[in-house]
Amino acid sequence: MCKLANHYKNSESLKILELVNKQITSFDKTARICHNFTSILYDIRTILGDGEKTYLEIGTMSGASAGLILHHEYKTNVFCVDPCIGVIQDKYNKMKANLEHVNVNNNNITIFKSIFIRYEPRLISYKVNRE
Repeated sequence: MCKLANHYKNSESLKILELVNKQITSFDKTARICHNFTSILYDIRTILGDGEKTYLEIGTMSGASAGLILHHEYKTNVFCVDPCIGVIQDKYNKMKANLEHVNVNNNNITIFKSIFIRYEPRLISYKVNRE
């Protein structure tokens, strides 16, 4: 934890999060942005090193926190699970568009419109095939 705390003090992650929040809200006026502490995700990704990683987000909302990971220079496969229900009309398409808009490094994005992740065959297949 000390390594993460030290890294966070000198990181540009908060500026990058602010950029992602701005990009998403300028593109989608209904989007909700992430609070500042979400920027720690960027630092965790940095500490994990430059090898390809997989990021799983459960409850993607507008896509800002996943967008932060997509902004990282290290290759990351991003999986988002969200039931896409609620007050936002056409949430799935808005979330997908937001993620594509901020995917500056052309990382892989997979969105699961599901509330039953353990029964999602595509995610199970991905995990099995990667081992």
